[in-house]
Amino acid sequence: MKPHTARRPRGRPAKTFFHRIALHGWDTQHFTFTYKYPVLRRWLAARISARKRILAIGCGRGELERDLEELGHSVVSLDFSFAMVRAATARYKLKAVVQADAHHLPFHAATFDMVILPESLGYLEAEVALREVARVLKSRGRLMLTTYPLHQLAHAPYQKLSVNALTELLDQAGVRVQEQRFLRIGRNAITDMFPDDNCDLLYFLGRKKTR
Repeated sequence: MKPHTARRPRGRPAKTFFHRIALHGWDTQHFTFTYKYPVLRRWLAARISARKRILAIGCGRGELERDLEELGHSVVSLDFSFAMVRAATARYKLKAVVQADAHHLPFHAATFDMVILPESLGYLEAEVALREVARVLKSRGRLMLTTYPLHQLAHAPYQKLSVNALTELLDQAGVRVQEQRFLRIGRNAITDMFPDDNCDLLYFLGRKKTR
């Protein structure tokens, strides 16, 4: 089943959608790979080698953020939707949950060791959001993101970017790409696909440039 994810978090239709997901959970038509596949959450968590202060943008109901907290990371879980924030707090008792707009992050510069955007970048104005991500990252801090490739089905408002376009936006924002992978998500394993025309997710790991 291909992921059909939420609208950009603006306006009444989006609020209604997020409210329903927050109350009833993802279903067979509306889900993310990060939610549906624990193996992916474990794979992502394994990419973070030491305990870090992490900002998770687009935390949704908080499954990945819970896993990261259990591994000892200090996680701030952020979502635009109050309903999602409330659901994440109630379901998993996350330690730090913030309702905020990722285009205007309410944090001082150089606050976080890592920022993660799990399947959430497409709901944002990428250029603005990535610039904000770079601002709140510490010197040489890291960005981890997953997003859908151009061929992947997704909810219509999700703005997909080519690998080259996303690489360029990251560079312009001040993040140097260190690793990119094309992932096929199975129930029990994550595999690399090349070329990317058969993958489910694009994976990027980058480091904030030093001046």
